[in-house]
Amino acid sequence: MSIIDTLITDRTAGTVYNASDLNRVGEAIRYLADELFDRGYEIRVSPKIDWTESDIPLAAQMAHYLGDLLKIRDTLTQPPTTPSLPATMAGLTYTGANDIESILRITDTLMQWMDSIYFYAGDLFAGEV
Repeated sequence: MSIIDTLITDRTAGTVYNASDLNRVGEAIRYLADELFDRGYEIRVSPKIDWTESDIPLAAQMAHYLGDLLKIRDTLTQPPTTPSLPATMAGLTYTGANDIESILRITDTLMQWMDSIYFYAGDLFAGEV
């Protein structure tokens, strides 16, 4: 089980976004950046993963948070159905929170497809005698 398996994309109205959500998304950003690097994409992200319930996120920290997410989202060509990032974290809705974590799941799925395409392209056994 990876951090991607813990992402939440089915929040409903009245759900709050808290430190555990910020930390989970930060861990997923780090994981995806490492996975993308392994596939030849160099992405510089520095997600904060030590939020506590007593922290009060600053606007600059949230802008950085969204900036790291945007770097992950923009690395691979996303399907047209991939949600956009919220413009800001101020007044984040449950649908915006779902969109954030959906983007990460979709990016992970795209990487899995990239890995499997070598088999379908015949490159898996290329050069073997």
